[in-house]
Amino acid sequence: MTFRDTACRPEALADFRAALPMLAQTRGLVLAATAIARHELAAADGPATWARLVAIAARIRSRVHSPDPQALLAHAHDELFSVEGYAGARDDYHAPANSYLPTVIARRRGIPIALCLVYKAVLGEIDIEVQGIGAPGHFLARVEVEGAPAFVDPFHGGAVLSTDEAYARVEQVLGYKVHREPNVLAVADPVSWLRRMLRNLEGTFAQAQRDRDRHAMQELAFELETRRGSG
Repeated sequence: MTFRDTACRPEALADFRAALPMLAQTRGLVLAATAIARHELAAADGPATWARLVAIAARIRSRVHSPDPQALLAHAHDELFSVEGYAGARDDYHAPANSYLPTVIARRRGIPIALCLVYKAVLGEIDIEVQGIGAPGHFLARVEVEGAPAFVDPFHGGAVLSTDEAYARVEQVLGYKVHREPNVLAVADPVSWLRRMLRNLEGTFAQAQRDRDRHAMQELAFELETRRGSG
């Protein structure tokens, strides 16, 4: 696949390329997601976006006086979903801004996959590992504290879900029953995470007949797949 001209903002494309070798780290994923936003938001800044997430984590650390990981998780949820007020963007769900990480952080509103990235970045900085779950129709997060795994839905205010409840949430969004198979709640690696973010935006731009923006997302997806193929 080749592009005769560049639909994507050159600075966004350059930032995206620079972030791809760092995807093994959450910071790299945040930088890549911010680069996607920079196609439309010229001032989007990856290091500044990362710094805002680290600052939230620092506030959580400052509140916790117990070594108990469950207490740390509880404080993290209180900070993110009560104090900061992160929640799903329901009224304008398909607006591109709800996929742009810097805007999601500024507005505390977004679609599930963007909110899950905020959650992953912040909790990772307080030493709680978060995995993205690429469930159909509704991206989720997964945490494991002291051997107890749980699913988390940042779109619904950080609701903590059992496996059965996670399947039920997916079915609620899709509007039909799904087979209770592991692939439905499979872990999304960083490449899969970015691929889904780009496909979401590509679909949004296609529906709005914003062809150049749609082509820009295709360019970024091509860069992602090229890196994956060579890596």
